Amino acid sequence: MISSERISKRVRQLGREISEVYGEIETPLVIVAILKGATVFAADLLRSLSIPAELEFVRAASYGAGTKTTGRVKIAHMVEASLGIDLGRSPVKDAAGPNDFPHLKKVEHRARMANYFNFQRVNGSEHYNVQKLRSFQRLLDKASTALDQKHEEFQVLLQLMLPMTTEQAEIMATVFAAWNNLLLEGKQPTDEQIVFEARENWHPDKLKIDRQRFFKAVQWLRDHHIVPEGKGKKVESKRK
Repeated sequence: MISSERISKRVRQLGREISEVYGEIETPLVIVAILKGATVFAADLLRSLSIPAELEFVRAASYGAGTKTTGRVKIAHMVEASLGIDLGRSPVKDAAGPNDFPHLKKVEHRARMANYFNFQRVNGSEHYNVQKLRSFQRLLDKASTALDQKHEEFQVLLQLMLPMTTEQAEIMATVFAAWNNLLLEGKQPTDEQIVFEARENWHPDKLKIDRQRFFKAVQWLRDHHIVPEGKGKKVESKRK
C-alpha cells in the first residue's frame, strides 16, 4: 500500500513540474477532473500549483436523473452548525436550502477583489469554473490557520459533499438544517418530523421532490456521523 505521505509528496512534485511547464501561458491552466474518484486528487493538485489555474468537474457516465455537477457546494450552514464556526450568515429557508444569497455574493466579490478565486458560470448552465487567482495560496494558509484543529473535520465534510449533484447537496443541507432547527427548539424529532420540516415546512419547491429522498438523506447523515447537535443559528422562514 502506498502511504499518504508518499502520495502527498508526489502530488507536490507534479504541481511544481506542471507549474514549470506551463509557467509562461497567458490564460489560466484548466484542470479537468472526473467525478467522483479524482475529486480529492484534483483539489490537492490545484493547491500545489504556483500558476493561475481553473478546476472543472465532469462525469464519465450518467446514473439517472439529476446528474448535474454541483455549482457552489452547499455546506456553509453545516460548517457553522456542525463545526461551530460563525461565517456571519443569516440563513433563510430557500429553495436551495439554508441560504444567505446576499452574503454569498459579498464573499465572492471580496474573493475576486483580494485575488483569491473567482466563480464563472459556464454558458448559462448550473456548472461553474473555479478560477484560482494569484493570492489563492494565501487564502488557503489563512483558512487553515483559522480552522486550526477543525481543519481535518472541514476537509472530511467537503470531500463528502463535493461529488454530489446540486440537488443532492441541496437536499442534504436542507435536511441537516431542518433537523438542527428542531433541536434548537428543544425537540427530539423523529425521522418523520425531520422530513416534514425539510420538505413540507421549508419551501414550495421542496414539494416537487420525492419524500423518500429526504428520509434517505437523514440516514446518510447518520451513517456518515454528520448529526446536528442544535448549535448555530436557526434558519428562519423567508420574509414575504
